[in-house]
Amino acid sequence: MRVHHIALLTPEVGPIAHFYQRLLEVEETARHHDDQGLRSVWLDLDGVILMIERGQRGQGGWHMLSLAIAPERRAHWAARLKACGAGPTGETGFTLYGEDPDGNAFGLSHYPEVL
Repeated sequence: MRVHHIALLTPEVGPIAHFYQRLLEVEETARHHDDQGLRSVWLDLDGVILMIERGQRGQGGWHMLSLAIAPERRAHWAARLKACGAGPTGETGFTLYGEDPDGNAFGLSHYPEVL
């Protein structure tokens, strides 16, 4: 089994989608509109879709999204977090933590898999 998608609710779809696209250097795969405007933007995370969808303020978000990074790219990702104004807000020996403009926490981790 693999992750199909991760959904993030936000009242500001466009700016949050732009933030994640810029931070993660990923491609937009879909953009959906309805009678209220931009409803969602989908970003490709190496085959997993990050669906950034419109929600009401105070509704939604996520507890923690953690994305895998290569250990040798840790300094690169720390610099990307800083360049995008997203942190790091904290770190462990394996994970860098950041926060998007809506205050949603996320991690960039190279924690080893345990079998």
